[in-house]
Amino acid sequence: MVPNSGTLGQRDTTLTTGEEHKDNHNSGGIDDADGTNPSGHLPADVATSELRSLRCTKVTKIGTWNVRGMNIGKLDTINKEMNRLNIDILGVSEVHWTGNGFFNSGDHTMYFSGNSKTRQHGVGFVLYKKISKCVESYQTMSDRVITIRIKAKLNNITLLQIYAPTADAEEDEIEQFYAEIQGAIEETPRADVVYILGDFNAKIGERAEADIVGKFGLGERNEAGDRLVQFCQEQHMRLTNTWFQQPRRRLYT
Repeated sequence: MVPNSGTLGQRDTTLTTGEEHKDNHNSGGIDDADGTNPSGHLPADVATSELRSLRCTKVTKIGTWNVRGMNIGKLDTINKEMNRLNIDILGVSEVHWTGNGFFNSGDHTMYFSGNSKTRQHGVGFVLYKKISKCVESYQTMSDRVITIRIKAKLNNITLLQIYAPTADAEEDEIEQFYAEIQGAIEETPRADVVYILGDFNAKIGERAEADIVGKFGLGERNEAGDRLVQFCQEQHMRLTNTWFQQPRRRLYT
């Protein structure tokens, strides 16, 4: 979905970057245009107590997409695309909702974390219903970071969906963003497989580097790219999408 925009993982597991730029608790108001939000969502403690039962045992297909604003029509499109591409878990950035929670939408469940006051940023996960039954917990860190933990065979899986500040952001904002990711990782059990998905608003470049960056990046690395590579070095992760060759037209968000 965003080949050069989205997935980090542990080097022995993955990260991606953003290069350039019917039981529905909230069926009525997921529309950016009218300024409303899903209503009646359940709090996290209720959600986790209801969903803590099953363990996923099959191969799961994971994707990420910068949706740049979510409304009813776009959510329907996402559900259809997930079905068409057999995607079980989709991380989404720039949802542009306020508050946080989760709700059902057809065969999918969406978890989201937005700004408390303004309709900026916002991140979330859309899970196919069978996968949502394997969710042990989720955590809304901020409007830029959300985590979800999936009970799986052998090792549980923790996923982070992120939306990084742009290159013109203040240094304090960028440091806070990486501190939130660091905090989420530190709270994750050591045995979990960890994936970081989303839009890092970073340009990694075409230069391969150690066991972190593959040879299928794009352009020249910028300062945000340097910061991201440094983060990967510290966390023993690799920029997964730079390890697979794709047509150049697919290397942008």
